[in-house]
Amino acid sequence: MVIPVGNGLLYVQPIFLQADRSPMPELRMVVLATQERIAYGPNFAAALANMFGETAGKKEEPKDAKDTKKEETKETTAPTVSTNVQDLVNRAAQEFNDYQQLTSQGKLADAGKKLEDLKRTLEELKKGGGKP
Repeated sequence: MVIPVGNGLLYVQPIFLQADRSPMPELRMVVLATQERIAYGPNFAAALANMFGETAGKKEEPKDAKDTKKEETKETTAPTVSTNVQDLVNRAAQEFNDYQQLTSQGKLADAGKKLEDLKRTLEELKKGGGKP
């Protein structure tokens, strides 16, 4: 699945394992990719956290005294950003699960709405969690 995010695309690929004795495939991994990054995890939420969570709260090298003062302020607000990123990751994971469930039930109009919700959440995550 490809999801437009900002001026780019987020590619989502679930990887399933089909057992010989089980009729239902088992989700083994979810891979996410943009033009610049790739991340994976055992589920969609973990993959999103790996992709967007790494850049959240990272501080840059200060260039002068003004930047140093700004960095001190950023350090005190970092936990809020990190918590916000985790909330967005959880919300995106739920929206993706809802989308898959509605699609499998044939409720395509509702699934389309969930996909739009997911796009908005990913946009928020991109803004709050750094550039993917």
